[in-house]
Amino acid sequence: MLTLTVACGTKSWGLQVLIDVLGQASTKALVAALDVNICEVAEKLAHLWNKPLLTWTCPA
Repeated sequence: MLTLTVACGTKSWGLQVLIDVLGQASTKALVAALDVNICEVAEKLAHLWNKPLLTWTCPA
């Protein structure tokens, strides 16, 4: 689980955290309230690493 401080740094730093977390073998899924501006990138990264992504802040 990421703290709000870690997940909500700058936009690029938050994206780096997503990459780091999704790249870990121990990550089985990502459940997060994402900034709407990175939803599409997060969806593509989750798909790339074959990890389910559950978010309630991205458009359907």
